[in-house]
Amino acid sequence: MLNKFIANLVKLNVTAALLSMSISTYAGNNINDEINALMKPWANSDAPGAAIAVRIDGKSVFDRGYGLANLEYGVPMRSDTPIQVASISKQFTAFAALQLIDAGKLEFDTNIQTLLPEMKKPPRPILVRHLLDHVSGLRDESTLASMAGWREDDAIVQEQIFNLVAQQEGVNFLPEDEFQYNNSNFLLLAIIVERVSGRSFSDFTQEHIFRPLGMKNSGFSDDRFGVIKGRAYSYYRTQNGFSHARLNSDVLGSTGLMTTAKDLLIWAENFETKKVGSERVHQWMALRAKTRKGDNAVLAKGQEKRMYGRQTLWCHGGRNGGFRSFLIRIPERKLSISVLANRSDFDMSKVAYDILAIINPMTPHESSESDVSSPFDNSMLDAYAGDYSLFKGLVFSFKIVDQVLLFSTNQMDQWVPLKRVTNTRFLLSVAENTFIEFDYEAGSLSNSLEYVVSQNGRLRAKRVELIDASTFDVNLKTFEGEYWSNELNTKYTVEVRNNKLYAIHQRSAPIELFISAPNTFDARSNNFMQLEFVTNDASTINGMRMSHAVSNDVWFTRLDVK
Repeated sequence: MLNKFIANLVKLNVTAALLSMSISTYAGNNINDEINALMKPWANSDAPGAAIAVRIDGKSVFDRGYGLANLEYGVPMRSDTPIQVASISKQFTAFAALQLIDAGKLEFDTNIQTLLPEMKKPPRPILVRHLLDHVSGLRDESTLASMAGWREDDAIVQEQIFNLVAQQEGVNFLPEDEFQYNNSNFLLLAIIVERVSGRSFSDFTQEHIFRPLGMKNSGFSDDRFGVIKGRAYSYYRTQNGFSHARLNSDVLGSTGLMTTAKDLLIWAENFETKKVGSERVHQWMALRAKTRKGDNAVLAKGQEKRMYGRQTLWCHGGRNGGFRSFLIRIPERKLSISVLANRSDFDMSKVAYDILAIINPMTPHESSESDVSSPFDNSMLDAYAGDYSLFKGLVFSFKIVDQVLLFSTNQMDQWVPLKRVTNTRFLLSVAENTFIEFDYEAGSLSNSLEYVVSQNGRLRAKRVELIDASTFDVNLKTFEGEYWSNELNTKYTVEVRNNKLYAIHQRSAPIELFISAPNTFDARSNNFMQLEFVTNDASTINGMRMSHAVSNDVWFTRLDVK
């Protein structure tokens, strides 16, 4: 965690010339005034800000920066300021891989082990198309790093993180059984592009995407210390102002793209003009996979397909350190919106959709929201109360007090009242624009819910029955020992201190463990969420399984078993 705050920020003047632009109108709306009003909270001359660019009917109608790209030197944010766009990188990685498939140098059904022989053999072959569609079942690179004890400000290079993913012997699920958003997929795709093309990923994408499109301020860089002219730096909000959000990563594919709000509109336009990429490549970019159960995968090659009223909308967001990004495009309207920011408290997806509503409002009958003015049947609350598992070790809990739905998790010590938005949707956080949306069928308990993260996506949680931990008669001493993982190349020591059980890693403070089921403990930690201890035939604990978000059941062997 960052522990040094910027105590005082020098207020700097940004000239009106840098903030001014011509008035643009569309469908009778003054876009300039309405977007500026929307962005007023971010138009400060002493704080990080954002960059906005809008294209309608194939023409750029708005581009402007707000706030500062760099606090130390008072550099204003502009629409051509390079910003790291995090997961928006994935659609470029997919496009690069599809270009190789189109050229006959790679195949959708290629077993990735033939290209990446360092990878441990999975229970079922993982193919290139599984990576493209987030149905591989691989564990996630970022949570694996956390479990291995890597810290936020550690220097992380591509080879390191690849080695960590490659040595995984287990998976979250078998390929195509489920859909699960996962950064490891696109890390591996970038490495595959390099090995098949014989070029660095940075050079390949420059030659085949950025230069042909004229995206002059865009590219992947594998040098985190490299000089990028005019770039923005990322910041966290603190109690005393802002602090640097350090990014010491050279990881490419899942993230790593530096680009601008203006350049992203050029990329969006290419989906209509097809200046770069064959017709087949563009068709493949829009295809979504199905799981073995027949469910459509949510994402298509680094893009999410949604409906906005009666129009097809493609979008994706990104967040890394203090950087925030979101790209929307509606091809049939030749409309695209790019929103980039360099502060962690900026809700990029909400701003993007708010701008879309200014430009292209839905009529009431097009909205998918239910009528919030309809009477609320309090019996619906009874259907929602209970516990829901989002990840192993992370449980969302709900109870009713005085006809109000309260929310908590096993990571919290308090209950929070939720405000009803519709009959099935409740506001979780105003600041983060997050919601809880329940499945509901009259006469039965809700068996699942969706955790709605603004417009960035949804995570499903299924109802579970928790066991009252106070009924367990447990000797904590039986879990003590040293545990080693070949998959993470790291060791944890489990020991009792003051009648409490802790997991100890040399690179973190002791992590208190809370029993949640027989031999199972949850943790309030950035390292992991759950430990499940495993016994051998002699009923002796001989190992444990560690789980975190999108990384389940990493094996640790107990070293001191007699």
